[in-house]
Amino acid sequence: MPLQDISKPILFPLDLIRIDESIQSREELNQAAVDEYAAAMTDGQAFPPINLFFDEAGVPWLGGGFHRIAAAMQADKEEILAIVE
Repeated sequence: MPLQDISKPILFPLDLIRIDESIQSREELNQAAVDEYAAAMTDGQAFPPINLFFDEAGVPWLGGGFHRIAAAMQADKEEILAIVE
């Protein structure tokens, strides 16, 4: 996927994002928060963008927004708003 203006959030396909839970700042996801976010997303509520970064091979990795991406997946979303860092 070509790089966009990184100062603007973009819709990014969830299935392309790699997740390394070892870099998450919290010990584990709060499932109650994920459930709440998923319900809100299903109802159309907007959330702040997640943070993505690309490695040397051009692979997109989740840098921040672990609860939001888990909620989007739970809500069967195909894309999520993201800022590329």
